[in-house]
Amino acid sequence: MATAGDDPEPRLAASLILIDDPFQAEPKILLGRRRADLVFLPGKFVFPGGSSEPEDAKMTALGTLAPQAARRLSQPATGNAVALPDALALTAIRELCEETGMLLGDRSELAVQAPPDTTWAQFAAAHIIPDLAKLHYVARALTPPGMPRRFDTHFFAADAKDIAATNDGVVDDGSELVELRWASVAEIGKLDILPVTYFIALELAHRLKAGLGHDLPVPYFYTQDDRWIRAEV
Repeated sequence: MATAGDDPEPRLAASLILIDDPFQAEPKILLGRRRADLVFLPGKFVFPGGSSEPEDAKMTALGTLAPQAARRLSQPATGNAVALPDALALTAIRELCEETGMLLGDRSELAVQAPPDTTWAQFAAAHIIPDLAKLHYVARALTPPGMPRRFDTHFFAADAKDIAATNDGVVDDGSELVELRWASVAEIGKLDILPVTYFIALELAHRLKAGLGHDLPVPYFYTQDDRWIRAEV
């Protein structure tokens, strides 16, 4: 574990939380269990996600983020350069594909300008274009000091019905995620997770009950003196 003196600089990241039937009484959300030999969060259940990459800003997208989300995503991330809001949303979609095999978007015969030799080429080959209008910006969290890697992560949510295709064989014993699990908030609390994962799941459940509107507050979780603090973006 890193010490306070050698904490890595937080990397800008994004995560996509899939919801199965968002407005049922106890909606299920998707988590994946990380491989036990990984340096960062070994064996933990997490929401699929990862670092923002330059190629994400170059991918064709349909639709636009809600203006409320775009405005909040434009806020500076402490210690990081600010990514374009659309690029962060595309990061979340790409990471979902890389870690679960699921491609979120719409099938289309429109020309797709996908960066070659990247995950985005899979979308182009399947004639699927990411649709940013399907995303909701729901949370932000900063990895606590002392961890081997740190991320300033922006969390998006989407309805599982908007998955246009799934690549088989992505999740197995040798992959970053070795298991996928759909779980209610109550069930998530019993899994091997970080506290912030449960906080975000709980916030999402409250958000769903309130109608999942884009005007709802977006929580920002970070630690101070070993305590989790909830602010708002």
